[in-house]
Amino acid sequence: MLTTLDWVHGILLGIVQGITEFVPISSSGHLILIPWIAKIELDLLSSLTFTVALHFGTGIAVLGSMGSSYIHLIQNTLVKNPSRQHSQNKLVAIIVSTAMVGALGILAEDAAESLLRDPLIVSLSLISGGILLYLADKLCPIRHSVGLISMVVIGISQSIALIPGVSRSGITMTVSRICGLDRTEATTFSFQLMGPIIIGAAVWRGIGLVDNGLSLESIALIFVSASAAGLAGAVSARWLIKHVQSLGFGIFAIYRIAVGILGLSVYLLT
Repeated sequence: MLTTLDWVHGILLGIVQGITEFVPISSSGHLILIPWIAKIELDLLSSLTFTVALHFGTGIAVLGSMGSSYIHLIQNTLVKNPSRQHSQNKLVAIIVSTAMVGALGILAEDAAESLLRDPLIVSLSLISGGILLYLADKLCPIRHSVGLISMVVIGISQSIALIPGVSRSGITMTVSRICGLDRTEATTFSFQLMGPIIIGAAVWRGIGLVDNGLSLESIALIFVSASAAGLAGAVSARWLIKHVQSLGFGIFAIYRIAVGILGLSVYLLT
């Protein structure tokens, strides 16, 4: 029997997921550290099943927020115009990286569920990823043209986000800046890459929900929490695209490092 506090925790974690999926501070890292530090007792809320369900909510938010962007991208590949080659490269990179990262995710599913969901790994990933994001944003110059190879590399870099704490948006934005994209383009391309992967992973993992013995009440909690994640994610995505150019990635890098140090401190003291 779920308590009122369980429902509150689930919805709050959904909101956290929605915000942190798009802001480059690692949603999976927060969904591991928060229940661990706060000592939330309901196992469901710290399970990979719950995490993936919330990712499905934010995946819907990606498709909703970036739907017009996907349509514009496809249209640009079919019509002769100055941006046609760039759009074709981007579309190919999305397709290729989705296939490769998806295959790797299936192969590494067991490790992601057991070995990598450790607060120490999350904390160290947050810190190291924050440092890399800060350096990439501050030191890497903007290039006027980014080719197909660079775009594919950016897309494949999502595979590193199988390690909780790395952040799918964080690693793609970092590599995008290293390859020369400006902050707005890096953010937009990151979101375009994320949509198919998040939805695909959630559907793949969601097949197991039928057979893992969840009660109807637990499934209802997952649905409500995932809905909260989707709503928060839609707001977060639109806000970041609008403000990232002036805001920069530095503030998110510093936040990552601070949360990582907090997690590391709790780990060493317990």
